[in-house]
Amino acid sequence: MAVRSSRRAPWHNEGVRIRDGGGMRTRAMWLIKALAESGHEQEELLLDASEADAQRHPLPGEWSLVEIAGHLRDRESITAYHMEQLLLETATSLRLHDLEWLDPAPEYGDAGLGHLLRAYAAQRRWVCHMLVAVASCDRDPSAHHPFMGTVSVLRLADALHDHDLEHLWQARRLRAALAVSPARAAGADAGAPPHRSA
Repeated sequence: MAVRSSRRAPWHNEGVRIRDGGGMRTRAMWLIKALAESGHEQEELLLDASEADAQRHPLPGEWSLVEIAGHLRDRESITAYHMEQLLLETATSLRLHDLEWLDPAPEYGDAGLGHLLRAYAAQRRWVCHMLVAVASCDRDPSAHHPFMGTVSVLRLADALHDHDLEHLWQARRLRAALAVSPARAAGADAGAPPHRSA
């Protein structure tokens, strides 16, 4: 069973002084709050499931909860990797993360739900801290991504929030489906293989 992590919201970090004023600061702070809240909700939805339920496919063509957790961890790692290049290396052309080359997507069945969620939560905290840096210096560096074109730290955070909302909806549907009778769930497991979204 996964252990819930007690964490302090990144914008309470006493080591970072946020400057007053500026639309960029306001947007960055909104994204910090939005990402912290959506990440916490996602963890709450997934952590309450047993490892057995997390492996099930109660809806034909849908992922399991552990596959959602693995996908979230991977997307968080990719986003953090690009933000690091923008903020720490002042890159003008972004290197691709190894996970961006993988097709088909990796399998997560043996990773364990708790392990995946702890890795996801750690990366989410790091993403939020980097957004604090953007708010603090009032600077949103940009660079060229081979697949996405010109991106900035805030644009990456916007895309990550949209990604959160998509998979929150997916996780809610799966949790509702897992509440049905075992017989119906077993029938659903025989359905089509899950379709993986970006």
